[in-house]
Amino acid sequence: MLNQRGHAALAEGDHSRAAGCFTESITVARASQQTRAIRGAVHGLAGVALALGQPEQAARLLGAVEVARETLGTGQISQRHHGERITAATRAALTAADFAEALSAGRLLTLEEAVDEALALAAGVVTEAAD
Repeated sequence: MLNQRGHAALAEGDHSRAAGCFTESITVARASQQTRAIRGAVHGLAGVALALGQPEQAARLLGAVEVARETLGTGQISQRHHGERITAATRAALTAADFAEALSAGRLLTLEEAVDEALALAAGVVTEAAD
């Protein structure tokens, strides 16, 4: 539900609200060990990075989510259709080589490292909006 709200806010261009929803989703999902929801929220925060003109960071987060899905064997992310759109838009925002390089760099991150990076991005967006 929180990831869905985050995607709705992202679609409306409300990056601060989207970042807040995805951050809250990570917090709730961590408490109940819902890895799928965590991955979905990180994927959503990749969309926030993309919307803020940071496609390389978006691709890194996407790479981390991809490898976590593969290694944890937990299936698709939550809100998959939004994730597919974010992935396609990120790919379109970069050259093929730059996308592949950033995606590969993200695949070297653990899920926790990706979560930390995504939460740092979110904190910056929320702080900036408050100023």
